[in-house]
Amino acid sequence: MDTKIRNEIARLENAKEVYQSDYVASIEALEEKISRLDNQIDRSESEVKREILEKHKNLYLQEIDKLDATIEKTTKFVDDKVKVLETKLEEFDKEKKSYEYNIKKLEDAIQRRNTSEIFDMFDTMTNILRILREEST
Repeated sequence: MDTKIRNEIARLENAKEVYQSDYVASIEALEEKISRLDNQIDRSESEVKREILEKHKNLYLQEIDKLDATIEKTTKFVDDKVKVLETKLEEFDKEKKSYEYNIKKLEDAIQRRNTSEIFDMFDTMTNILRILREEST
């Protein structure tokens, strides 16, 4: 269980990095387009052409605003989810260090008599032995 949570946290952090790098690349591309439009606007002598170029520039600026809002929401969502998972992981680690949790886990596995759970049972026994060792020192 804790491995799944740790993997999910790592996956979310990687996804967040990918979103942020995509965001930066998109912003740079849009800023380059805006810069080119500004140059064309400055060189343009026709009022109609300037208006058209200004409209394109405004569209790009609106797109940047949308990207800003999206990256903010996405980053907040991922950070909140990671925070929740880290809290669950801490609780799980605390439970893992308790006798009751480990004994209950062993009793449940023995009740089910499922041989595929044997390695989980060894893991639980290892946890109990670690608890005993920590308490004896």
